[in-house]
Amino acid sequence: MKSFYTRTDDFDFVTVNRVLADLATEAETFVRHGTDAELVVERHVSMRYKGQGWEIPVRLDSGEFDEFAADALGGAFTKAYEEFFGRAIDDLAIEAVSWSVRVASVQDHPSQLELVETGRTIEPAEHRIMFDPIHGTDVEAAVVHRDQLSAGDVVVGPGVVVEAQTTTVLASHHRAVMQSDGSLRITRVSDRSHDRRTP
Repeated sequence: MKSFYTRTDDFDFVTVNRVLADLATEAETFVRHGTDAELVVERHVSMRYKGQGWEIPVRLDSGEFDEFAADALGGAFTKAYEEFFGRAIDDLAIEAVSWSVRVASVQDHPSQLELVETGRTIEPAEHRIMFDPIHGTDVEAAVVHRDQLSAGDVVVGPGVVVEAQTTTVLASHHRAVMQSDGSLRITRVSDRSHDRRTP
């Protein structure tokens, strides 16, 4: 998003085209990194009547603006304003305040994953103390490194599954099974016979 003020009665279409082009280039460069998928581009401008302290979003068509664009942009704002508030306001200048470009890659729908229900139960070599909301007190929790798990591996709470950027916390009523795509399927278990003793 980038701020640039202009009015439909004195529309600076040259600068607007440059602002939108710069935003599109920046967004496309970021999204393109590592993918050659088809891209979808959406453009919006935040607009208001002169004197108002808030704006509404107006979707923009593709293509560059020209000297005749102000009327079309004003019409798009009026229509959006009527949809928001029920009626437009006559004889007030229309201001465009900020511009945004959203770029997304088109991805195929992933195939349905067949769930892995169970496998070997991990016996962790590490433990730490953590608060367990089920017991309402500190408990001894298993520490499992996610990069050491394979599909079907089971981690029984209380415990934590650690990795570089995050930690998954399992209370004593949780059970996690590593799936074939690397995700963790976490479910509640009613049988708490596996609960570890509190320290």
